[in-house]
Amino acid sequence: MTSFKLVVLSFLITSISTGLLCLAYEYPLIATSSPYSLFDFTMFGLLLAVMSYSLVYIVLPVLSHLKNDLQFTHSDKAFYSIYTLLCLHFFILVGGYLESGMYIREGADFLYYYKGAGNSLIYVLTGTVTSLIIAALYATKHSVPEYETKD
Repeated sequence: MTSFKLVVLSFLITSISTGLLCLAYEYPLIATSSPYSLFDFTMFGLLLAVMSYSLVYIVLPVLSHLKNDLQFTHSDKAFYSIYTLLCLHFFILVGGYLESGMYIREGADFLYYYKGAGNSLIYVLTGTVTSLIIAALYATKHSVPEYETKD
């Protein structure tokens, strides 16, 4: 599977699962005080596209180089899944801290997205599931056959 197909698959999984979960739990797809506009949906789609692109073209290749530098010889799927989730949740913590620092008078909070009930938790859930699926597919695509060594 090519990297472009992984980006498209990542975008589709994230957007469809987020939309379905927001409908099922009756949460708004986009938290906004004004009525939805085409601009809001366009910005939401662009955000998902940028995150999908970043996962496939930035995070996973960096992890691939890190894996080679560390000479990690165990399961590729486990390596990519664990470190992709660590990267994702690091960015969620930093993003929550930055966003809460802009809107909350009491101060910034790293757990801003995890504390809120609603669509932010749906975003975290769908991002986590998408990251696991795409990391496993990427590991399958880039797995190097292990050769037996003679002792």
